[in-house]
Amino acid sequence: MEEFLQETKHFLETDDKIHVVIGNESCDLDSVVAALTHGYFLHKTSSSSQTKCLPVLNTPKSQFHLRTDSKYLLSQTGINPDHLTFKDDLDLQDLHLKGRLSLTLVDHNVLAGEHASLEGSVVMVIDHHQLERKPCDRSAL
Repeated sequence: MEEFLQETKHFLETDDKIHVVIGNESCDLDSVVAALTHGYFLHKTSSSSQTKCLPVLNTPKSQFHLRTDSKYLLSQTGINPDHLTFKDDLDLQDLHLKGRLSLTLVDHNVLAGEHASLEGSVVMVIDHHQLERKPCDRSAL
């Protein structure tokens, strides 16, 4: 996992398509774990070499210190927080407008706030909450 996370830091330096796996805006423990593990799973199993799978924590990097349970779990598993990608590390809107973005939503099923305009890039939803959206029949992987 650590090697994968280090590698993801370079994904945005290419012109490849980016498949972002992003959790909910509370960036709680299940959201963090789901984004990291599903992003890693897609990285290992995707047949497309043209699309890079990038787990993104849906919080600004400066606010991650407030997620004490997530910080604790990552420290116990040896994951360096410097290797994580946070929502302010990339411009999702720019990737979307350039046609380079696909999204998997984990631990939520509706894009809210600043991300609402990215709806056309959602290809998968993995969630345990009540469905608040129409089922998605697109799949880019």
